[in-house]
Amino acid sequence: MEAGNASYEPLPALLSPGGEPDRELLDAIDDVVRDLVNQVLQGEAPRLEPLNQHANSVAISFLSNPLQFTRVLSVLESAQEAALRDGKNTQRDLFYGMKEGLPAGVVGSVQETYSAVNRACELLLMERNRLHITSSSKGLVAGNLSINKDGPWLSGTSTQAGIPIPGDLDVLARMHVRISSNCRCILVVEKDAIFQRLLDDKLFDLVPCVLITGKGVPDLATRMLLRKLHEQAGPALPVIGLADYNPSGVGILCVYRFGALKDAAESRSFRVDCSVPLQWLGVRSEHLAVCDGSESSGCGGAGSRGQARRPLSEADLRLLGGMLRRDAHVPVGSAWREELLVMQAGAVKAEIEAVANWHGPQFAEWVARNVLQRRWI
Repeated sequence: MEAGNASYEPLPALLSPGGEPDRELLDAIDDVVRDLVNQVLQGEAPRLEPLNQHANSVAISFLSNPLQFTRVLSVLESAQEAALRDGKNTQRDLFYGMKEGLPAGVVGSVQETYSAVNRACELLLMERNRLHITSSSKGLVAGNLSINKDGPWLSGTSTQAGIPIPGDLDVLARMHVRISSNCRCILVVEKDAIFQRLLDDKLFDLVPCVLITGKGVPDLATRMLLRKLHEQAGPALPVIGLADYNPSGVGILCVYRFGALKDAAESRSFRVDCSVPLQWLGVRSEHLAVCDGSESSGCGGAGSRGQARRPLSEADLRLLGGMLRRDAHVPVGSAWREELLVMQAGAVKAEIEAVANWHGPQFAEWVARNVLQRRWI
């Protein structure tokens, strides 16, 4: 357990309590199946319709989309089986279960299975956990905090690879967190590789901080934990982000800051605002100038001139243009918008790894110095 900790309450219980068995879920699935039977008896093509006719989701017709129809029906079957045994399935369990139980060519990719889960949530107007479906752990957290997940306290400064953030939102709801009172910031890191490098270099010894990563686009659990940490720590503890200098990297920071542009059905069902007032630490255009040798880095960088920069692709430019059109996210005159305009004008990008390699062994020191000098926008 960390010394000088501020104790936080458990995350709020956001999930609807299930019965034994979950009658609401079972009745909802029965209603869907009953509708299918009635359609067939009336000579109609079977279709899966939302239980609420005013819902945004559209019906899934067997004739127009037989593969998606079959996948969603398989998800409902798995949810029914899990509810009857009061168990749970991970999304990956569903994928492999469908591969075993359905004809070859029906299942498709892992992402198509996840899409079927979201459509099932929309049909039943229930969040994913109500269908007894959980995500595998994806996000990681480390640094100057301790976590209790129904067991011993885990120290964020002692972990070798980071503490997994539970994908099961029920477990997340019961989790206790303590952040050290000397913590200076919560640092959101886009990539797992950079998270691991900063953890190995013990960034938290250079500047007390909490490190968190969603390993790319964050899942709901990672965003929920970050939001809870921010709410309970208060505005005095800044949330700052470190991502690739490209439209995709900035887009991931925007997911943390504003929320996903199209959240999954479960997020809409929770009606939880997972956004945080994240500030952009890096990588930014001024950091590329340092790597190019235009400025003195002050840290003995080991890289060569210009090695960090790469040209933006056509896809990058389209994504960047779309971001600049969203005035609510990057309003005219904002520092974020000005930085994106610089990126657009220069038509270049850079990965965090290139900047980290340029700074060499002093990368963690460079990050710490920027944090201590509050060099974010």
